[in-house]
Amino acid sequence: MLISDYLIIPRSADHTLAVQDYPLVSFCIPTKNRERTIAACLSSIRAQLYPRFEIVVVDNGSTDRTVAIARQYADVVTSCPGPLGAVRQCSIDASRGSIVALIDDDIQLPHAGWLMHAVAAFQLDPRASTVWPVLIPPPQASWVTRCFFDLNEAIFLARRERPTAVFGGGNSLFLRQAIAAIGGFNVQIGFGEDFDLAARLKTAGYRVILHTDPLIHDTMYSLGEIYRKQQWGAAAIRQHGAALLAQSYNDAAYEQFLVGLKAMVNGLVFEHKPWWLTYPLLVTAKTVPYAQAIVMRELSLRTRRQR
Repeated sequence: MLISDYLIIPRSADHTLAVQDYPLVSFCIPTKNRERTIAACLSSIRAQLYPRFEIVVVDNGSTDRTVAIARQYADVVTSCPGPLGAVRQCSIDASRGSIVALIDDDIQLPHAGWLMHAVAAFQLDPRASTVWPVLIPPPQASWVTRCFFDLNEAIFLARRERPTAVFGGGNSLFLRQAIAAIGGFNVQIGFGEDFDLAARLKTAGYRVILHTDPLIHDTMYSLGEIYRKQQWGAAAIRQHGAALLAQSYNDAAYEQFLVGLKAMVNGLVFEHKPWWLTYPLLVTAKTVPYAQAIVMRELSLRTRRQR
């Protein structure tokens, strides 16, 4: 097992740990208009062999069948207006578990033993606040989706070499007491609220355990969806700056372009992954909205300074 001052990378054998007791796990899931994915998400949770868990779904104004579907599976279904940070905090407040699984409504647990293994991982370090799973696309994913996930994996590998990097944001398991100790989510943030939480946990001295038994993330299924989600993130960057994502503009450019180009070459030449051919389209869809937001933010800040 590799242990740094912050990120713990277990050996594969460490995932055979047995749960010593069965703390209550609360799956806290914000949602809005996700009738396409929420049934698969919630049914995969219900299939778990772990004996003590609850499902809390917090709706943020759905107009489709999302709430009706959620009621078929969840223990608690409630609603909360406002930014995503507020919705996530509402889900925590409505839950009871000492372990909080903050996952999205398009996540699927891949097998019935997944939660048992993930909870056991907390035993690896007494200072751990977070068990952070690897994410993979669904088996039927498009080329652009596969490229998106492979690019993210390359970026996370590169971040391990950067001491300032932050890990363990969304789609992770957290100790409730750790979240409470740093004051919970920033309820004013609508995008990047998970990065903000992870950064504050790191500052407080907590550790993150990488969990290599992956979750399936049914997202970024088309270039259009990727572009729309980047626009959402870009709007937040225009308001808050790159510090919202716990990195500088230079860090972001390095990851998307230099790390991405190296990963593309490796993926095409050595790993024979043809979906890396979509990388130029993917990186354009990812960076253009952010570049526009950064320019607009800097112009706005300059105008304010000149007044």
